[in-house]
Amino acid sequence: MGAPENVGHLQQLGGTRLVTLQDGVERGVRVVEFRTAAGLDFGVLVDRAMDIAWCRYNGRSISWLSPVGLIGPWYREPEGLGFLRTFQGGLLVTCGLDHVLGPAEDPRDTYGYPGRTSARYGLHGRVSNTPALLRRYGEVRRGEDWELEAVGEVVQAGALAENLVLTRRLSTSLRGRSIVWDDEVENRGHQSAPHMLLYHVNLGAPLLDPSCELAAPIQEVVSRTPSATGGPDEHLRFTNPTPDFVEQVFEHRMESDADGRVRVALLNRADPASPWGVVLDYDATTLPHFLQWRHFASGTYALGLEPSTTGLIGRALTRAQGELTMLEPGERLAYRTELSILDGAEECDQALRSIAHLPADEP
Repeated sequence: MGAPENVGHLQQLGGTRLVTLQDGVERGVRVVEFRTAAGLDFGVLVDRAMDIAWCRYNGRSISWLSPVGLIGPWYREPEGLGFLRTFQGGLLVTCGLDHVLGPAEDPRDTYGYPGRTSARYGLHGRVSNTPALLRRYGEVRRGEDWELEAVGEVVQAGALAENLVLTRRLSTSLRGRSIVWDDEVENRGHQSAPHMLLYHVNLGAPLLDPSCELAAPIQEVVSRTPSATGGPDEHLRFTNPTPDFVEQVFEHRMESDADGRVRVALLNRADPASPWGVVLDYDATTLPHFLQWRHFASGTYALGLEPSTTGLIGRALTRAQGELTMLEPGERLAYRTELSILDGAEECDQALRSIAHLPADEP
């Protein structure tokens, strides 16, 4: 079906486009660009696990970008903290598929190969530095609207090792201000395999600002870094960039709604008459843990919202406590997450009511 009758080509209003970056460390990286008629545009890095790089609303940036740029995965440094050398930031960085958080070594993950006595894992695993097979992208008519989509398949495998496949579909609507990522992780191997997943959602300026308000159904807060002072509301306070700021990480126990979902909002109130922000909606039945990363240093002014399959207790303790997910051969797990733009006081107030689980007509 063709474009609406008031335009000659759908791209006049919005759509998708596949491009290849051409300079510096970004050279060769494929990107699917999304653009909606509502002012949302973002880039999906095909060669970085279909993660989301930039994200802007009406020209204002939502995501934080690190100094490394949209660097190609061929520069990866897999050992130890080498992940940071290719940590481009961006709206979404996927961590996993069989390890998240700090470097670790696990003697249980040998896959029966006598030449291997343990498996070594670098920070946040391998998947974010793995290119995808781009299965399809484009625009699909859905009733009176158009849906923009990109679908990719990311294979994390090794000979005599794991064979895990992430199939990701990213979508929005032509008139929309929301991004949905539907993920399915499958064990295509013939032995059980550990599975861990964390979504590193990175928000930055100008959305991130000292005026910001964080709203979430937090039931309990645990400070996970020595730099946190332990103040009862420290995780809710925002500042300007500070030269000597040391990163902080908090783990939150969240209250989910009747459908098992959790909504977390960041609201920018620099202009009290016209607040704006984002709301992250995730499934707590599959991502039962939530981490908050605060790095308000000069040059690294970022807030991370991080739904995860595991908490900040490390791989060994996660396994010892029976919380390490094991995928059996052929087993699949599905995840659905959505990030939406909030524009104006009414939408921000509605988000706050939904997070507090209040009826829409209550103040």
